[in-house]
Amino acid sequence: MSEFILSRAALFPTLCIAFCLSGLALKAEDFPLEEFGLTRDEVAWLGSHRTIRVGGPKAFPPFHYYDEQGSVQGIAADYVGILAEMLGVRIETLAARPWPEVLQLARDRQIDLIACAARTSEREAYLTFSLPYLSFPMVIISRKDAPFIGGLGDLHGKSVALVREVSTYEWLMRDGIAITPRFAGTPLEALQNVAMGDADAYIGNLAACSYLIDKNGLANLKIAAPTTYGNYDLHIAVRSDWRVLASIINKALQAMPPEQHSAIRNRWINVRYEYGLRAVDILKWVLAVAGVSALVIAGFVRWNGKLKKEIAHRKKAEDDLAKVNLKLKILSDMDGLTNIPNRRRFDVALQAEWQRATRERLPLALIMADIDFFKAYNDNHGHQAGDDCLKSVAATLEGSLKRPGDLIARYGGEEFVTLLPDTDVEGARLLAEAMRSSVADLAIKHPESGAGYLTVSLGLAAMIPERSQKPEQLVELADVALYKSKHLGRNQVQIGQLR
Repeated sequence: MSEFILSRAALFPTLCIAFCLSGLALKAEDFPLEEFGLTRDEVAWLGSHRTIRVGGPKAFPPFHYYDEQGSVQGIAADYVGILAEMLGVRIETLAARPWPEVLQLARDRQIDLIACAARTSEREAYLTFSLPYLSFPMVIISRKDAPFIGGLGDLHGKSVALVREVSTYEWLMRDGIAITPRFAGTPLEALQNVAMGDADAYIGNLAACSYLIDKNGLANLKIAAPTTYGNYDLHIAVRSDWRVLASIINKALQAMPPEQHSAIRNRWINVRYEYGLRAVDILKWVLAVAGVSALVIAGFVRWNGKLKKEIAHRKKAEDDLAKVNLKLKILSDMDGLTNIPNRRRFDVALQAEWQRATRERLPLALIMADIDFFKAYNDNHGHQAGDDCLKSVAATLEGSLKRPGDLIARYGGEEFVTLLPDTDVEGARLLAEAMRSSVADLAIKHPESGAGYLTVSLGLAAMIPERSQKPEQLVELADVALYKSKHLGRNQVQIGQLR
């Protein structure tokens, strides 16, 4: 291993390179440990672990790679350097090794931290992962003169360049996409195979592909289409018996201002996206058709006029249909009375947020709310008044939400449900109390209620989902808490507890 010490003086040149364009200057005193929420135990742990042994991919630009002098470069290297300065630790850097050897060294605990790694179930056996600090979509790369590729389905029967020991090939086999694999040792080698015609396409990370195409002059390649494989998330991976370090790293990453995250990314990444057919391709076809048309110009003009009208008519019909479909989609997700999302929209959102929380190990909270004695209100005041009451309560509960990612829906009848990603029990309790208070402040007269005015009862639950659990368990916990709230007198908040 080669060693370097990240003292404050030694690190400033590196940081100046990273932030010169943004005008940001990083100083260690800008990040006193207590300012980003380290516990006393975490500070003590740092005091007894002054040296961190770090490894990473040998050739994965712009994220992590070694230059000709053997120095570590890339986005992940910048992050590790900044984190080391913030935490006041010394970094001992592993010399360039093939990726399988880096993973084996991590298994054997001969290194303590991997600067960037994707999270897999196999690696979770010996590594603990930070929250993702880099995330880019997976895309399809092809030559600019290649036939149109609009998605994964267009890869059937084609040769695809793939990097060994990467999950892409397994995904393609799982999805039944019959390709001929052309294996390569690195992403650059895979892209070069496509550029030279040895493969039809390559599937890779958008940022890495754009960087390699620009840096290596692969001018005949383009980003042809997106994939359905979602984002490729990169984490800092820590040996599994040092979970406290992963917690410290998460807090340090969150303490960095957004401008510094942007400065690091902007230093390395310049993405150009050419999806589907390009203007130059269309122009070539137009010129070719025009050359042939010159022989029959008179007949062509008439035919072309009719064709334009037909195309315009068809395009208008397609646009009208798309608008209708969009309206139907919106209507199918909304409750017609209260104009907030309906049960169907909630069920879809719950599944998506549950999967994300399970994958990223984040808390997910849910609040169930029910209008107290609503049947009596509806019977005594009439259905129109009951409808107006539901609209007012829905608008008030929705107005209590502060984050765009939170979702409130009409669950059924006079019952409402609120989904709160990345929210723990205390955060959900504070919001539930605010909701209860806001409805009471409406001062809607309700003589049949014990309070004399309209109130709501609320039950909530929160958990960090496990893969063995189901989202229905979170709903059931909140529903049980709601029942308890009503049983104990209504107009209150109760919390569901895991058994």
